[in-house]
Amino acid sequence: MFTGSVPWHGLGVYLDQPPTIQEAIIAAGLDWTVSTKPLFYKNPLDHDEGDELKATPNCAVIRDTDSQYLGTVGKNWTPLQNKDAFEFFQPFVDSGLVTLETAGSLRKGAHVWVLARIVGDPLTIVGDDTIQRFMLLANGHDGTMAATAA
Repeated sequence: MFTGSVPWHGLGVYLDQPPTIQEAIIAAGLDWTVSTKPLFYKNPLDHDEGDELKATPNCAVIRDTDSQYLGTVGKNWTPLQNKDAFEFFQPFVDSGLVTLETAGSLRKGAHVWVLARIVGDPLTIVGDDTIQRFMLLANGHDGTMAATAA
């Protein structure tokens, strides 16, 4: 999902105006939840392909809509659902301080992100060199990254 000019990779759904958080989640294909499931394996010494054994106290993270495996986490890991993570931006959107610019996922949904443009003039660094200001929220569903806002 993106607004403005086409991103360098050319992928995503174009929106002609800044979306709401819910519209961004849907347009970016992030309207799904995750859950944890126990990990099992077949005993390699059991030639009759018998019982599955629990592998570890760790769990698999599975996307609920299609059972896509996203990663392995510890038994105490708690998922932060996309809709809940993206709510971080709600006060900023409501106040008009930011507009949602782009959102998406990497690694089959293991990492999700949303980028918001901070409303206002770009910062002038030197001469004609300017920087547009943004806020980023990224979250991992694979146990390799915590939810991060920058």
